[in-house]
Amino acid sequence: MTIGLSIEEYFELKLKPRAGADPVFFQAAEQERDGMFPMPLVSVASHLRSRGYDCRPQSLDLLLESGVVRPAGSDAWSQADVDTAAAHFEDCGVFTPYAAMCETLGCRYADFVRALREAAERESKAYRRNLPAVCRSGGRLAVGVPRSHSNATEIRSVAEGIQGDPAQADLFPSSVEIRCEGKA
Repeated sequence: MTIGLSIEEYFELKLKPRAGADPVFFQAAEQERDGMFPMPLVSVASHLRSRGYDCRPQSLDLLLESGVVRPAGSDAWSQADVDTAAAHFEDCGVFTPYAAMCETLGCRYADFVRALREAAERESKAYRRNLPAVCRSGGRLAVGVPRSHSNATEIRSVAEGIQGDPAQADLFPSSVEIRCEGKA
């Protein structure tokens, strides 16, 4: 079982707009995907981080020096080159904190991101307002619910159970549980 996002999952969960969005946003996402490669080294690092791999430009320099990946040029990484780097990070267990959490829980990062996206869509409908799939407040990861729409007195973070006063944040988590399915 792989932990990080594949390129297809990245497109589905990170680039593709939410269901019901204007068709122009779907066209823009398709254009972005089609023009994604070749990719410069700095963009590769950012892209791999968004797929759940704890990658920095210096890490990619090391992969180049050791011959793990051999792109046509430092600023011309193909999709195959990026996927080779992703596979190397996967094999070495080099994950971002939330992807590492998924590994510990026995689920894939895609399951976690998908659940957050679905919760954000559900909450957006409930509050008739576009809510981000991820908001960070005080280091907590959560589906955001506007303070003005809540009468909650207890805040439960998706990533951790924390109690707090909703008046202390502009956006704070709703009571959403994330279940990672497909355990190994």
